[in-house]
Amino acid sequence: MANPSILDVFPLDIVELVIREAKNYDRKDFCGLRLVCKVVNELVEPEVFSTITIDFIRDDSEGWKNIPEFLSSLASGTSPYVRRAKELQLSGLIPIQSDVYWSQFDPWQDEERETMLACQKEWLKPAIESLVQVERVEFVANSREPYHDVLSALATLPRLRDLSITFHSYSPFEDVPFAGFSNLNSVRLTGLPMTPHILDGVKALLAKSPFITELLLNPSRQPGAPEVKRTELSSMVEDVMQPNLIPTLKQLTISAALLNLSPSCAPFLRSLTGLEILNDSAHVQPSFWKSLQDSGVHLQELKVAPLRQPIVDYLLSYSGLRDFTLDLTHSDTEDVEKIVPRFFHAVLPRHRDAIQSISFRHTKLGPWTIIQSYLDEGVYHCKKLKYLTLIYYFPSPNEKRTHPVIPLANLFREISDNLPQLETLRLEHTRKFQSSFGCGFAYEQYFQTVDRAFASRIISSESQFFHKRRPQFDLEAAGTTFISKPVHAASSGSESDSGIGSGGGRYYRFDLLKASDDLELLPDEVVSDCDAYSGDELGFF
Repeated sequence: MANPSILDVFPLDIVELVIREAKNYDRKDFCGLRLVCKVVNELVEPEVFSTITIDFIRDDSEGWKNIPEFLSSLASGTSPYVRRAKELQLSGLIPIQSDVYWSQFDPWQDEERETMLACQKEWLKPAIESLVQVERVEFVANSREPYHDVLSALATLPRLRDLSITFHSYSPFEDVPFAGFSNLNSVRLTGLPMTPHILDGVKALLAKSPFITELLLNPSRQPGAPEVKRTELSSMVEDVMQPNLIPTLKQLTISAALLNLSPSCAPFLRSLTGLEILNDSAHVQPSFWKSLQDSGVHLQELKVAPLRQPIVDYLLSYSGLRDFTLDLTHSDTEDVEKIVPRFFHAVLPRHRDAIQSISFRHTKLGPWTIIQSYLDEGVYHCKKLKYLTLIYYFPSPNEKRTHPVIPLANLFREISDNLPQLETLRLEHTRKFQSSFGCGFAYEQYFQTVDRAFASRIISSESQFFHKRRPQFDLEAAGTTFISKPVHAASSGSESDSGIGSGGGRYYRFDLLKASDDLELLPDEVVSDCDAYSGDELGFF
């Protein structure tokens, strides 16, 4: 009589549910489920061995001693990773290029280094080539390490579709063998060395990947290498832009400092839905945005800094933007005072039926600081918002105020009323700071104190607000997370003290998600007046 199966006791969907939950707990225990029975092993093994990491990290655990056996089992095909691995992560290889300065910091020295170097030379390449099921690769390529052999091995993987490489240039990369790759869907190249030969290799890679959907190009200048002029993106994709081109690219992330976006690349971008421009958007030709408009490109995601007039004009030409991020920028445009009101009063209402996320990555006090009209005429029209960042003016008690202050109680109540689908509200508090810190406050300590003062303001009684239902969004501010809670009944039992109001509503407040010993709440008065900026010259923010 055959041994009973676990499926005779529990249906398959229940077993799969248990396994999915077990993944969230101790990895060792999860791996141990393979020993329960054959059925469970068949379900668990693909999860346990789905991602493989190859590195030569030397640490105190002495796990590095198993590296030779690990690589040889891959090369021989006996490792479960050969059958199951879908993702490969590569980093921390043994340097093969000596360097008078850097070699002294290598974790491997003397005989150990020679032993591991021999292991790497014998087993690394065949180990990589054995992983025929791998579809995604993340490789940190160091110019002192055997990146050439690694890339040549990766190019042989028949199922590889997503390639991500981060280049670390301790010395010039002499050659990067991109030409062997083909049929990739996603290519992410960070720190890409800007040499004509390497750029030609990227060009060949893109020409042999006609169905690419995601492209990240963030090049950098190599140390000691001749300076390279800015390169047109169109010159790198000209072999792709044939008359019969069917554009497939959905997501583009590009450094505008070294790669030029101009109208000539518009045919390659006709299917684009997401664009992230690294570095200053001033490097992008204004006519590029008009070419996107003329090509019918309707971006759903845009991350840029700073926001310039041609970008505003483009955003007003269509509707459907879903995610907008204003990235960190060191300086605003000269016409920022005109652009910001137009963004809130015109751009946001234009995309009101689609936009779900608005983010700001800087906290400078200035035109982007939120005021009531930006909320009433812009933000509150966007009923589908799920994620919202606001730059909130939180002046010091004795600061000479330059912006109107929106009481937190009013802000929380209005957001609860107007943004029913909001999941996360992030407040980046800002104020004018003195350019030097006296009275014993060090730089970091000062800003931590301001953070704690803002957290105290959030949970204080003056920030309580009345609403008909409990707000469902979380609040992120001052480096921590807050959740809404009803105001507890007071001992007096009066209506105002109980937190219950008329009309079926009650009072709510935001409180810390969980108590933290690291967050000591302090009133704002502990921030010395001499640290609050009140002059006319520029401070830190």
